[in-house]
Amino acid sequence: MKKLFERIFRPIRSFFKILGEGNRGSLIALLILLFVFFAGALYNMYGFIPWYLSYPLALTLSALSPFVLFGLLWLIFGSMRLSRAMFILDLVLAVMIAEIGFQGNLIPFGIAFGLLLVLATDVLGRCLDLMIARKRFSKSVWIPGLISLVILAAVLIFLLPDGFARGNVDKYAGMQKKETAAPAGFAAFLETGDYDVKSVSYGSVDGFDLTAPTYDLSSFVKRKFPESLLFKLRFDYDLSAVPLSGKIWYPDGNEQYPLLFIIHGNHGIETDSYLGYEYLGEYLASHGYAVISVDENACNCLSEENDARAILLLENIRQVLQWNADERGPLYNRFDESNIVLAGHSRGGEAICHAMLFNGYDRYPDNGNLTFDYHFPIRSLIAIAPVCDQYVPAGKTDVLTDVNYLLIHGLNDQDVTEIMGEKQYYNIRFSGKTDCFKSALFINGANHGQFNTLWGRYDSSEPTSRFLDVRDLLTKEAQQQILCTLMKTFLDVTVRGDDTYRSLFYDADAYLTDLPDTAYQQMYADSSFSPRFDFDEQKDIGTSSGNWKLAVSNSKGWARKRRSVTSDDDETNCVLAFHWEDAKEPILVTVDTGNVDLGEYDLSFDLADMRNKKKDLKDAGMIGYFVTFTDENGKTATVQEPRSVFPSIGVQLYKPDALFDLYEYKHQFTTVHVSARDTKADNGFDETKIKQITIGFTDPIGDIVIDEIGLCKHQ
Repeated sequence: MKKLFERIFRPIRSFFKILGEGNRGSLIALLILLFVFFAGALYNMYGFIPWYLSYPLALTLSALSPFVLFGLLWLIFGSMRLSRAMFILDLVLAVMIAEIGFQGNLIPFGIAFGLLLVLATDVLGRCLDLMIARKRFSKSVWIPGLISLVILAAVLIFLLPDGFARGNVDKYAGMQKKETAAPAGFAAFLETGDYDVKSVSYGSVDGFDLTAPTYDLSSFVKRKFPESLLFKLRFDYDLSAVPLSGKIWYPDGNEQYPLLFIIHGNHGIETDSYLGYEYLGEYLASHGYAVISVDENACNCLSEENDARAILLLENIRQVLQWNADERGPLYNRFDESNIVLAGHSRGGEAICHAMLFNGYDRYPDNGNLTFDYHFPIRSLIAIAPVCDQYVPAGKTDVLTDVNYLLIHGLNDQDVTEIMGEKQYYNIRFSGKTDCFKSALFINGANHGQFNTLWGRYDSSEPTSRFLDVRDLLTKEAQQQILCTLMKTFLDVTVRGDDTYRSLFYDADAYLTDLPDTAYQQMYADSSFSPRFDFDEQKDIGTSSGNWKLAVSNSKGWARKRRSVTSDDDETNCVLAFHWEDAKEPILVTVDTGNVDLGEYDLSFDLADMRNKKKDLKDAGMIGYFVTFTDENGKTATVQEPRSVFPSIGVQLYKPDALFDLYEYKHQFTTVHVSARDTKADNGFDETKIKQITIGFTDPIGDIVIDEIGLCKHQ
């Protein structure tokens, strides 16, 4: 046995002994890899470091790193053989690569990938050193070198392409039924408007059309070292004197035009992100809206700063309204100050809600010594791929009342991967005193950055972006078309009171022929909605506040469960959850209503598929379900699948997802509206005396959540 082990391990020891002689080549190869790593990271460090400094600095850091590491090892362990120190350097570099390139469930793959890349680089460097410097060409040298070269070539093939996705977006788009045509006139409605468009820029330095003052944000946010030093080196202002800056697009006419203010989120400060919405400004201004894109770069590269973003937005609104009142200025009397809408992208999507909150306050909630005096007539909010709760006033998500709210989020967002704006959506409340609504549209194939022309397809910077799969994304033209369509229609409905195409916000299925081809999921509620079951209160899950009774039959069980919108969500949104397998008969959610008049009202509920197993979703189509109304005489009316409801949508955000057929499943709600008047009914059915409503599910396997069961005015 001893001789057998010696026969096996002697070549291995000989192999490592030979490679151990190539430590110099290993160090050179790893230094090159370190340089690539640092160069990519520094060049994309939010623009703090100019490109002409990033490469020399990367070269310096890559040269110093081994000495620093070896020095630490010497201090800890005393003397250490160079080969062991090199091995530790390999491990450290592998962990660095895994840390920047992989997240969540991909961390194990990232560690394996990092080790493979580093070890292949290490071995190739050693083999080249032995062949070039020592003229050694034995099999123990050139074979490992060739294998390492093949591995590195495979790594490049993995890193360089846009991705490996295989039509996943088209798969779900093909499930959705498309009507023969969108509502009459909608295509013409979307064309570029009749107004000629003018534009002006404004800022606090030379080179802008209008000169604006600065504002002191230092009471709301601080920039920590070393970012504060880097910021001062790059720019000639700090948070105590932030320039009010932006660009205005407005119609060339003699009327007063409603105002839309839009703000961007966090991005590299070398990018003028506010100019990335020029396509929106040109388009909406052609339809009679004034669009102001506000430069919020001063708030970038900070944390918990979205209150400051909101204040900066409000100060820009104040400045624009001052120009509107200035008889000597070029913008005199151009804008309708009674109609203001706020839009925000990414962190800007959270900040507009803080701005709405602060707009109604007289003092800053976190320091009463700071006073506000805004009170602008803000009518509506549009949140594009927003974050939520990066700033939390008084420890609670903003609760906003009687404001129109539109949430837009791509399911392939590789930055804000959780639909964080859904949490804010639930915190938009209606008193019933005004006609307001909220709507959310979730777009399969849409990413984070393509809503801004300067951000693009990659939702992270180099080198992390090399691990993103962007091949299955919608085109930038498609994403921007969707945004233009939604924003123009939303403004017409909520600002001008034109309800011609209001149904886009609760029945997007009817508009599919005039929207880019992908899957859309939608939520909706308006001020007429009266909930019977929201499952949030700690009480019997089968009893509502209006004495409706609910039960689920034929499932494995049903329960009131907490549904977290985000991974760190500490607020409770509860739902009715139930699941089943191999069902032989429909699973029924039965609601006894007593005696309710549905002549002018629709049943409304939110429905989502929670399945996470690939085998259960492999051949899944739209959820099979029906709704049956029963009147006091036992007459029934049934509608089959009143709204298309997708199964859990699997997305592939990273290249390993596509390579290994892995999915991250999105479980978004769809709001279903059903009218008892528009159903296939028995003779004599009376929709004014409904005693029972049944929601039945016909799929053999299911894992369903339902929320917000109630009534709303007939649409």
